[in-house]
Amino acid sequence: MSDCQCRWPTDGIFDCHWLPFQGAVDTTTLETRIKVPNPDDPEPQINLYVENQADPARRLVSEMMILCGEVIATFGSCNNIPLPYRGQPQSNIDVSAFSHLPEGPVRSFAVVKVMRAAEFDFRTPIRHAGLGIPGYVQFTSPIRRYMDLLAHYQVKAYIRGDIPPFSAGQMEGIASIVNMHHRVARKLFSTSLRYWVLEYLRRQPKERKFRALILRFIKDRIAALLLTEV
Repeated sequence: MSDCQCRWPTDGIFDCHWLPFQGAVDTTTLETRIKVPNPDDPEPQINLYVENQADPARRLVSEMMILCGEVIATFGSCNNIPLPYRGQPQSNIDVSAFSHLPEGPVRSFAVVKVMRAAEFDFRTPIRHAGLGIPGYVQFTSPIRRYMDLLAHYQVKAYIRGDIPPFSAGQMEGIASIVNMHHRVARKLFSTSLRYWVLEYLRRQPKERKFRALILRFIKDRIAALLLTEV
């Protein structure tokens, strides 16, 4: 990113096919969501619903967040600002190898399973192969992601004319601690989600039927399922 230019279309028209042309991998899917407004009640209310990431409104928000991430990475690169530059190594995924799978959640799930893990650099942007862009910084959620908040501190300090409060080495150390806690939080979230989904299903009449997709078989008669309608 030495030319300090954002690589998105500049003709005023956003083309949803531009990122795939740059190598981005579409992993939009359906997600089972659950809300329990009164978990401490003896009989808490459980609201289960399915969220479609391919919904046009959600896609628009997602693409704008990616655009913001690349803009910040470009700005940081041009001004030598230490930031949590997030990248993903090229996985050399041949999407045609998954053509035998139904397009949608099943195929997306299979593709995600073979993608390589994200990496960080705190000095210069690194290519994010999954998003198809040369640099990316998560910046849009400082109220729920601590690394986003640190990125805000860095950029705002530079804009004010101050020295950014954290060096690349300091940010790397902080990120290590944050990622450790993030892994614990994700595990707790998964455990909680599983509990409430099972509790929701337990309460349903035995004759009730649910529409679901088989994402993959794990072993024997055990499979990973995705509820598509509740």
